[in-house]
Amino acid sequence: MSIARLEPSVNDETQRGNLAREEEDEEVQQEGSEREVPYSHVSDGTDNEDYTGDVTGGEESDYEEGSEVEQENLLSFSAFPLEAIGGQHVMVITAFRRFVAVGTSRGDVVLLEATSGVVFRLLHAHTNPISDITCDTSEKYIGSSDMSGLVTIHNLTGGTESYRKDFGRSIKSLSIHPFYGRRDERPAVVSSSDDVMLITKTMFLGRNVSVIHQKHGKVFCVKWCGADIIAWASETGVVLYSYSGKEVLQSIPRPENSLHLELYNCSLIWEPPRTLTCGWGNWIQEVVLRVSGRESGSRNQRVIVHPPVLTDTLRDPFRVCGMAAFGADRYAVLAATVEQEGCVGELGVRIVDRATFDPVYCARIATSHKHTLQFCLAFTQASCESAFEAPKLTMNNTPQHDPALPTKGSMYFVGCGDVIIRAAPADEDDHVQYLLGVGQVPEAYEYAQKYALTRYDLKGIGWRMLQHLLAVGKHEEAAFHLPRIIQYDCTEWETWIVKFDQRGLSHLLADVVPTKLPGNGSQSGCARETGNPSERIGEEYYELLLQRCLEKDVARFRKAVRRLSGLYKLEVICRAAEVRYNDWRLQVHRGSNVPEEEMRDLGDAYGMLLKLNGQYNEALQVLSRVAHSNELFELVQERHLFSEALELLPELFATNEGKTLELLLTPAPISSSTTTSSNAPATLTEDENDIDDHCLGPPLLFPPASVVQRLEFAHRGYLWSYLKALKMHDKAAYKEILRVYVQLVATLFIENEPSGMLQFLRENYSMLPKLKEIYALCKKEQMLDEMVFLLLRMGKEEEGLYVIVHEMKNMRKAVQFVADVPNKEDQTSLYKKLIHMVLEANAGFPSRNGQKYIEHEMKADETLSSIARRYGVDESDLRAANPVLDAEGGGGCSANVSDLGDLVTQRRTCIVPLDLTKELIEAVVNMSVAHLVTLDPSLIIELLPDEEPMPHVGNCLATVARSKANSVALMEAVVCVATSDLLTCFESFYKRELSCIRVTHDGAVCPLCRRPTSEGVVVFRCLHAHHLRCVVNYFSGDNTLFDSLSNDEVERILKDPDGFINSTQWSGPISCCFCNQLTRVAELVEVEMQSA
Repeated sequence: MSIARLEPSVNDETQRGNLAREEEDEEVQQEGSEREVPYSHVSDGTDNEDYTGDVTGGEESDYEEGSEVEQENLLSFSAFPLEAIGGQHVMVITAFRRFVAVGTSRGDVVLLEATSGVVFRLLHAHTNPISDITCDTSEKYIGSSDMSGLVTIHNLTGGTESYRKDFGRSIKSLSIHPFYGRRDERPAVVSSSDDVMLITKTMFLGRNVSVIHQKHGKVFCVKWCGADIIAWASETGVVLYSYSGKEVLQSIPRPENSLHLELYNCSLIWEPPRTLTCGWGNWIQEVVLRVSGRESGSRNQRVIVHPPVLTDTLRDPFRVCGMAAFGADRYAVLAATVEQEGCVGELGVRIVDRATFDPVYCARIATSHKHTLQFCLAFTQASCESAFEAPKLTMNNTPQHDPALPTKGSMYFVGCGDVIIRAAPADEDDHVQYLLGVGQVPEAYEYAQKYALTRYDLKGIGWRMLQHLLAVGKHEEAAFHLPRIIQYDCTEWETWIVKFDQRGLSHLLADVVPTKLPGNGSQSGCARETGNPSERIGEEYYELLLQRCLEKDVARFRKAVRRLSGLYKLEVICRAAEVRYNDWRLQVHRGSNVPEEEMRDLGDAYGMLLKLNGQYNEALQVLSRVAHSNELFELVQERHLFSEALELLPELFATNEGKTLELLLTPAPISSSTTTSSNAPATLTEDENDIDDHCLGPPLLFPPASVVQRLEFAHRGYLWSYLKALKMHDKAAYKEILRVYVQLVATLFIENEPSGMLQFLRENYSMLPKLKEIYALCKKEQMLDEMVFLLLRMGKEEEGLYVIVHEMKNMRKAVQFVADVPNKEDQTSLYKKLIHMVLEANAGFPSRNGQKYIEHEMKADETLSSIARRYGVDESDLRAANPVLDAEGGGGCSANVSDLGDLVTQRRTCIVPLDLTKELIEAVVNMSVAHLVTLDPSLIIELLPDEEPMPHVGNCLATVARSKANSVALMEAVVCVATSDLLTCFESFYKRELSCIRVTHDGAVCPLCRRPTSEGVVVFRCLHAHHLRCVVNYFSGDNTLFDSLSNDEVERILKDPDGFINSTQWSGPISCCFCNQLTRVAELVEVEMQSA
């Protein structure tokens, strides 16, 4: 990266020469000043002292304020030897991959090795002070320019090709093409005062100079960015130019607040493949070039300009005297704080974050120079073609290089007048050293695993991390990292087992200690690193780990017994587990509190040890007492302990019901279906031999009949669970079991699932040999639907009907019950009995306000909806009768139920409005039953009791009349009921309307409008008093009077009513409204009676 030194903005070039001569007379300061806190401090002395300073933060640091963590030293400073150019002033410093080029005030270009400072080559190409030095990526061609205008390009490999031209004016910056030696046109670009000129080779071995920028401000720096882009910085901003397209891609204006940029060196940093960064004074800006790929040439280049950053507006303001890349996410900045523009107050190197520009590292440089143009920053990288190559991967696919650090071989050079300070960036080893120094040992180990190290050994860091974790009490984390660090070194494993055991922590290693050789899964144990498989971790160490787990962590002990199987003596560990198991069982028997989970883990582990030791029956006995044991069922299947498991079936269900059902429903292997195993369950009884094996599916490990026989008297609840699972898994096997044990299954339904009993009876009643026993059980449990079903199948229809009427009180079910009787004569006889039962039961129901009802004692799980479904009544009527229960959601009565009058006698009583006679009529005429059975509703109507109100029965009777209109007997019964009801209604209405009306002076009201009669009334001969307007409105609505009567006409009605009465509608005088209504009702009744 070339950093051109820029002179102040003056018109006379002699001022630059005078400045150079003054620098020749100035003495170089040999001794560095005292170091200051909090930065790393570097002197600009010329001795070979290592200038790596103290980087610990102090109270004066703005960056480390309140932090006690030591700052990481990202740069190591040392003086770069310049004895070869003694007596000359340094004008330009440019760093490349193999060498550092220094331009002097006498026109020499000195090439020095970057590491040792030995002169690589000396070029006497100029006689005036050098202004810039450039080189291509192959470092075969080097170009230089001076202040007089001379430009030279030399071939360092010894070739004869060279270029030399005097432009006659001061050249400020020079840059040759990155692939200069491979391009036939040998392109190069130079800048003078306000011109940018492109130099190319012609076909006749000449050179062509073309101006690509002119009269747009003074140009300070020019640079090739890749193979096609030329960038330069001028007073107006930064310009990007396409070499192939011969046009300007983008002009980036300089920020308005960036003043006095001519007093600072400009840095153009190109980071392949597409990023350009400009750092200049108080201005830093990043530009990204994108290739769209849609068009050829410069048209496919898209420039993305990021917003500029002004360094004087940051929390810690500074000026940029030089800038370079520092890894993928940071910048290295030669930062100066100024007393006034151009005058340095304090100089230092800062490593800042690219995104936020927050300082990560700061090193202060003590110098006597003051002018900002006397300082510059140059840097070299491992490859100039690609600043950040893709990190190479190690054998385990981890990158060798940390992208946060500069690439290996990078070096930074700080020019302070005639002194050059070399700054070597920290590498991965330095970062590990820093982490170890500040006590971040685990972080150091993780970092060392990711990236390749040269000075540190990963295993050694791992040892330090283990010691650190143990010291700070992170024992489990230390045990977790142990296998990765010592791997399969058995000697070290034994050492660490002892170390952990001395701390009482050896049980933590049971999960991580190796169990087999790498690459040989069949061989147990752990071989030493010598490669001798006979050397393993001793059995006593594995036994020690198991003993400690048994003492401190039973769950870990259970896992370790299985994991370390074959690596320890079974007798030793089995005996220890037996002692602990018996001791805990004794404590439980005495009432001591032993955690259930620990008891389960210990039982599992002890049973597993017995199994490994060949004691299968003992293991089965132990594991059967362990709740939710995982080892129990594996033991039964692995060792074929089916007969033993069948005897312990209740214990297995108590241990783990789900696993037991899965075991019982496991199909038998194909081989065992043809041969009888010695461990097969016992033979079947005489009843079980009735099962047809040809009807069954694939045989099971446990014959279903054997399971039923074992659980029938041992635990019926487990038997019920097994039968349900068998029905889902193997319907054919369940059907055969049902054929033999149908009576048992029926009783299990009654005991465990009463809701499914009715469906079971409908499907299997023909198989039940003892219906009376089932009926007795149903009656005991008050299973009414099942009782009715069984009574019908037993031929006791009348008893079933009695249960429906008196117990269930559901007329729809009663009619359905009658319809289920196959004989028509029996249906008729049963129907008549039903009518008499209903009338008898209905007569015993209490009533209020003409409504029959019953009192239902509510259960805890009942709701109003379920009660309405049970009795077949309308849910809305039920809720209206129980407003308090309805407000509470219908789930039962609460403690503070309001008074429901005389109807509610107890807190859990629900009033059910029920008229069995009305419900029976509705059920008989229901269309859903009419197609099943034909029942005569007239039998009910004829027997309806007189003087008994039946609300809402009118619609039902009308339905009956319409459907049975051809039946004379039915119609006579309907007419008789209707006539009786009409006469009764007319009598009650007539009595109510002829009752006396008490009239007082202040309380009399008009019967029509209900307003006081003090306003003036009309009294008829019947002594009924009305407002005149109310009488007129009444007759007007009946079309008796003409409409649209005025107030005067209303008054004249009484004097001359004939002029206002419509003779077509009314022939008599205006009479009392109530008396008129009574007359009309009487006429209607008479007409109905005559028509009947």
